[in-house]
Amino acid sequence: MWKKFLFTSTLFLYINCIHAENSINDTSICKLHLKSYCKSYALDAKDIALAPFHWKASQWTLVGGTALLAGIAFTQDERINQFTLDHKNTIATAMGDYIGEPWGHGEYAAAIMGSLFLYGTFSHQSKYQYIAMDGVKTFILAAIVVSIPKYAFQRHRPFENNPPDNSIFAGPLGGFVHTSFPSGHTTEAFAMSTFLALQFKQTKWVAPVVYSLAILTAMQRVYDNRHWTSDVVVGAALGYGIAKIICNKKNWDVAIIPSFNGQEKQLGFNISKQF
Repeated sequence: MWKKFLFTSTLFLYINCIHAENSINDTSICKLHLKSYCKSYALDAKDIALAPFHWKASQWTLVGGTALLAGIAFTQDERINQFTLDHKNTIATAMGDYIGEPWGHGEYAAAIMGSLFLYGTFSHQSKYQYIAMDGVKTFILAAIVVSIPKYAFQRHRPFENNPPDNSIFAGPLGGFVHTSFPSGHTTEAFAMSTFLALQFKQTKWVAPVVYSLAILTAMQRVYDNRHWTSDVVVGAALGYGIAKIICNKKNWDVAIIPSFNGQEKQLGFNISKQF
């Protein structure tokens, strides 16, 4: 999933640079700022990795509370799993399939970020272009980060054993077959919801809507027998934390400006640094 977004975003920027080269005949400008944007991935990844060393008491309290909640969920994983299996209905299934699953998988996020980018481009409001590209980065980094504990713990999904057993962890030598913990869909859902809530915090309805979508995604993963409740609790906290760090760290600052080459009859985008 994250590989597709990485490829798409890189190709998108590369095409923009080609168009800009045709318009201004100066490849150094495009290369400089493409490099700046790509470098921000490494800088944000470093910030995420080092974040625990800079946490304050309030943040450690939040982490402790999350761990406690995950621990409580762990004791109830199998009961909740059995409850969801016993209470299937078409409405809940449809909501999960058409709302929760796409939000966690990135389809709706891609549409939102693409729309923001196009709106910013043609309305000459570069902040929306910036938001869109930061949103893509948030999605990709969240996918990368969540894959680390998935590989390290190698927890079995509920449907992988009969009867389901939430205590089976294959560890890092499990061959990356068992990837239940934490929930990747939930991590992505809460990362994108938190990102949008922070970027549009002045618009009061955004946060309730996007967090409702994230919660629905988490519930859908349990309902569909794909994850344990403790998986989605940790995934939600992880996605929230990743988005908070990225939004609070401005590791790049560019404006992408539409340009038109009359001779070549090509529409493209120039990327320029803001000082």
